[in-house]
Amino acid sequence: MNAITRILTIAVAAGLAHDIRLTRRVRALEDEVRRLKAAAEDGIADISERTGAAADGSKESAAAAPAALCDPDDVGGIGQQREEAADVWLCEEKAGGAVIYAYTGDEILSGTVRIPEELGGLPVTGIGRRLFYECKQIEEVVIPETVTSIGDAAFCICNNLRKINFPPGLEVIPPDCFNECGFIELDIPDTVRIIRRGAFVNNRSLRNVRLPAGLSEVELMTFAGCRALERVDIPAGVKKIGDGAFNDCSSLAEVTLPEGLEEIGMMAFLACRSLTSVHIPGTVRKTGDIAFPDTTSID
Repeated sequence: MNAITRILTIAVAAGLAHDIRLTRRVRALEDEVRRLKAAAEDGIADISERTGAAADGSKESAAAAPAALCDPDDVGGIGQQREEAADVWLCEEKAGGAVIYAYTGDEILSGTVRIPEELGGLPVTGIGRRLFYECKQIEEVVIPETVTSIGDAAFCICNNLRKINFPPGLEVIPPDCFNECGFIELDIPDTVRIIRRGAFVNNRSLRNVRLPAGLSEVELMTFAGCRALERVDIPAGVKKIGDGAFNDCSSLAEVTLPEGLEEIGMMAFLACRSLTSVHIPGTVRKTGDIAFPDTTSID
């Protein structure tokens, strides 16, 4: 039985099948699942368009790059001549820094990848959207402290990515950023204030995660499909747990919900079959439909 069939079956059993509001929200979650898949599938096409890659996989000359690019021949620490460089990064200048949007090197990225601290005389301040889409051989990424932003789906489907550092200036983890990665443990620093929707969907090996103290919301489907996740402590400042936030975390056996929590979204803990009991704080004013359908003891 697939996840959508399971959702609809539970809804009928609960007598909610004719609730128009619930039906619309179920469809909205289904649409979000399709959106996440589509975001992954069009990643390569998006990168090809921006780097000028031809349909046969070949690359056009550097002259085809936008005028705002950092000079690809002036790559600090990588090599002065593009044809001699082992790694080549293309970037755009934004607010006095360099945002990397493409890798055009001939070698497949694998093992440990180190993001350069400087390109074209500018500090590297950003990692572009879908930059490492489906780089399945990467195991570790080292990000310099100069980086303050990461683009949507930047590390999507990096299945073997198990280690990454979050630089101190990074405050937002964007949507779909680490879909289907290979993390086993995550310690997200307190400097991160926002984790956007679907950021860690389907990290099937993730067993432990520490959320930052300054977090105010666990957004829509943030950890959905993290089937090895065993325990979650929601930080004290969190006011809302979004729809489907921990959907299909089948090994999740313990959740600590803080006093001050106000809202638990629809299907937030759907298919969390190991979560047999949970304490809901008195501050919770709204609990979404079928938020804990597999939990037998709720107090």
